[in-house]
Amino acid sequence: MPDPVEAGPAPTPSGANAAAPMRSLRQRAVNGGLWTIFGFGGGQGLRLVSNILLAQVLLKEDFGLMGMVSVVMAGLLMFSDIGIGPAVIQNRRTDDAFLNTAWTIQAARGFLLWAGAALLAVPVAAFFSAPSLVWVLPVASATAAIQGLRSTNWFSANRNLSVRGMMFIELGTVVVQAVVMVAWAYGVDASVWALVAGGLVSTAFHTVLSHLLPGIRNRITIDREAAGELIRFGRWLFLSTIVTFFAMHLDKLFLGAFMTTGAFGVYYIGQQLANLGPTLASKVAQLVGFPTLSEVHRGRPAEFDRLFLKLRVASVLPMIVLLQLLVLLGPSLFYLLYPVPLWGAGWIVQLLAIAGMTSLVGVSYGNAFMAKGHTLSNMLTVTAQVAITAVAVSAGFYLGGETGFLLALGVVQLAKHPVDAWLADRLGCWQPRFDLPVLALVVLLSLGAVAGSQALAPSSIALGAQVRAAAAELKSDVKQRLGLGLGLGTGGAEDAALGAGAPEPAAGREGPREAVRP
Repeated sequence: MPDPVEAGPAPTPSGANAAAPMRSLRQRAVNGGLWTIFGFGGGQGLRLVSNILLAQVLLKEDFGLMGMVSVVMAGLLMFSDIGIGPAVIQNRRTDDAFLNTAWTIQAARGFLLWAGAALLAVPVAAFFSAPSLVWVLPVASATAAIQGLRSTNWFSANRNLSVRGMMFIELGTVVVQAVVMVAWAYGVDASVWALVAGGLVSTAFHTVLSHLLPGIRNRITIDREAAGELIRFGRWLFLSTIVTFFAMHLDKLFLGAFMTTGAFGVYYIGQQLANLGPTLASKVAQLVGFPTLSEVHRGRPAEFDRLFLKLRVASVLPMIVLLQLLVLLGPSLFYLLYPVPLWGAGWIVQLLAIAGMTSLVGVSYGNAFMAKGHTLSNMLTVTAQVAITAVAVSAGFYLGGETGFLLALGVVQLAKHPVDAWLADRLGCWQPRFDLPVLALVVLLSLGAVAGSQALAPSSIALGAQVRAAAAELKSDVKQRLGLGLGLGTGGAEDAALGAGAPEPAAGREGPREAVRP
């Protein structure tokens, strides 16, 4: 039975008439993909560098608090999502009334989310046993109101695959965020407020620049017909995003409730690094894959399957290579560049990177479902993921505690693949000749990469100890040369001891800064 929200395709051009548009679309898709890799990939690299710098001065509890804020904000965003961006990209309408209605709904939603987050601060702090969230969450959640004012020109540029300007904004946003966070942490206060400040300033920067993209000047408008189209498109997407929240964040809700804030911070850091590849792939799919498939479905549906396979090959396979490198080198990266208390994130990176590789195969079908207008199918696949995740992690935690819980996350996507295959086959876009060999390759390569990482571990630990000892000695010398060395002899020895692998001083649940105040 066809999905009720699907719009019928336009008449299909043929022969020479179809060749020129197809070449134009291919060129725009390739250019868009390259710009996305440049902009967002470069941004991810900057995030990694800033993360390493921040890890030297912030407590793991600071990262844990920010991870908890991100879970709450993701929940509020997804629980109120009616798909404004996808609707602008997928819908045939491009008139001012439609775009301004979309912007008005988006802006109102942003301020409501800010108010909702502030009201939830006390119960959320109690749920996570993190009193500091009472102050941190209301301030950090202001990003929702700021982001709600983002221009619809952003989505229009995405629809037209005009990705170049978008990527300069994305890259500039990451630069601003990194500079603010590092400058705050090193020059003002080494606390969670460095992360909050970076988020607020960078979101404002992104929103302002979105209004400089070519297009209309947004203003408050409510067009009943446009609002009806937006709601009809988003009715299944609304349910889908609620379910998606649990699919994406069930692990963090569970671990945040049962782990200390510091332990959750270690998990959050590992997850951030492991998500570099899948997030880049998701961004390419969102900014290039989805609008490209939508345009083909609207005008040349006969080309859909062939183009879908090309997009999957171009986006999935390179990300698998990147994630295999993370599996091989992830632990060594922590041994070399991160403080000793964060070393536990190394194996978390490996596990989540393997899970990310298997998820790439199934997640790519979501763009096909959306481009065809089958938002119900998209909801069904994420519903299956939630159900399988809940069963797997519950069994894993019962059998092996936190370790069993994390190991269970690695098999969820493999267990869900039959559901993805059934839904894709129902819509005529299942590609088993791609899926099955890729999944088998991921499993075999991951086993080899894990073995290789174990072989690298001893030399990486030894080299990392030397690097930290040298850094501590250099830090002590610099302080003395600047005339600030009174009484620093002991501190330098302590720094060197920690650098060589001495255990971290004991701290409370949220470290020595448990009472965080604005």
